[in-house]
Amino acid sequence: MRSCGEIGLFGQRVDSSFNGLGLNALESTRIAEAMGLNASLFATLTAHEALGMKAIQLAGTEEQKRKYLPALATGEKIAAFCLAEASRCACCLPFSTGEQEDRVTPFIVERTFGGVHPQSPAPKLGLRGLDLVDVVFSNVKVPVENVLGDADSGLQLATRVAASDRYLVGGLCVGLLRNVVDAMVEHCQMRHRFGHSIAQFGMVQERLVRSAAHLYALESMTYLVAGMVTAQPERDLRIESSAVKLFASGTTKFVLNECMALSGALGLTNELPIERYLRDAYVLDSFMGPIDLLRLYIAGASLSYAGKDMQEFVRKARKPVANIRYLLPKVFMKDVRLLLSAPAVGATSIRENERGTRVSLRVRDHLHPNLAHHANRLSRIIYHTHEATRQAFILHGPTVIENQLVLKLLADLAVDLFAVTACLSRASRAKSIGLRYHDHELELTSAFVLEAFSRMEKALADYKQKGNLSKRISAVMFKENGYAAVHPLSRVW
Repeated sequence: MRSCGEIGLFGQRVDSSFNGLGLNALESTRIAEAMGLNASLFATLTAHEALGMKAIQLAGTEEQKRKYLPALATGEKIAAFCLAEASRCACCLPFSTGEQEDRVTPFIVERTFGGVHPQSPAPKLGLRGLDLVDVVFSNVKVPVENVLGDADSGLQLATRVAASDRYLVGGLCVGLLRNVVDAMVEHCQMRHRFGHSIAQFGMVQERLVRSAAHLYALESMTYLVAGMVTAQPERDLRIESSAVKLFASGTTKFVLNECMALSGALGLTNELPIERYLRDAYVLDSFMGPIDLLRLYIAGASLSYAGKDMQEFVRKARKPVANIRYLLPKVFMKDVRLLLSAPAVGATSIRENERGTRVSLRVRDHLHPNLAHHANRLSRIIYHTHEATRQAFILHGPTVIENQLVLKLLADLAVDLFAVTACLSRASRAKSIGLRYHDHELELTSAFVLEAFSRMEKALADYKQKGNLSKRISAVMFKENGYAAVHPLSRVW
């Protein structure tokens, strides 16, 4: 840790006037990738800078910044971020201890104030180099000049801090998975079975290809968002950043499970680092936001944007008899003009007939011709995702935000669409400018997007049936307080 402070890793994106390095988002992401060998170090530095220091950078006064940032940027002092009570998991509301107020106020609390009692580090499944502790505050006197921002801005500040830098987890996972995939390729070339290298076996090749394709998608998505943050630092990219974190969590576990299968019994030992990486991956699920809460956030925030464009149609569609003259042209003409505002891709003209539906998105005009067939399929899925969103508004109205299965569907669709878009744009650029391995990148992209397309089409086709089935099964389980099925050896006569 002392060495990290000496080279400035505690203040990567702090301005040089406060003893920081002044790096941009792309440079910080590259450093996160380099930390792939030690996820605990990444988590420690990220909790310090992207959570603790970030709050001061976003809401602190100039006096607060001058007082705290220089010592924090050099590692002389270490920042912690206390968000929620232990009994409240990742939610910072409501609080159950202390005196109750109708507002949440953010503070800068120094350990020397008195009454601050860090508890012993909790044992964890993974990230064992990171100390995760409960902090007990007992009659702590905080001076008024240590209030961060407005007295009632705690919830808004916590949301901004937690969401804005989640894409850094993608950088970490890219570095981690690069090391694992490279090790597995070497392992498969060295191991022999039945007189042949296992690298010649079809099932082994398939696992390696799927791992590489998912890694390529994660890498594309991570650096796309990092580039957007660098180019437009004032832009609100919390949804995109959260999408990277959600995709990174799933991809990391998927690739590690594939590599665990390739390594056999050796993967269960300490000879290969897969066992440690897999434990770390499960803890990373909850780092900077549990994955299910990320789904709710992505879908909820996205619906708030979509609702502004769809509100007139939805309002009238919920009362079809009274608005028949407005709705009939929409039904028969298959109005897709709303798709022209889709932010994920530039919209121009592509015509795809599916069940009589004309889709107008010129996705293919922005990609290399070799990717035109993927662009056509992407356009259709964007259209059907748009229709599913509009249908959710019509069926549920304002209560759609309370239907978690619908939100999960929309969030997973949005993340997959984003990942596919990132892959296609990166592969198109590689082919167009003649990068080394450009044909290989096209094939990696095809391997990923074909799997993603099938996953999205299946989700769109059967999410209603699954939702009703889940409700019925879970109702019985809650009624019986557990798994409800008669043992197969029970006598029925």
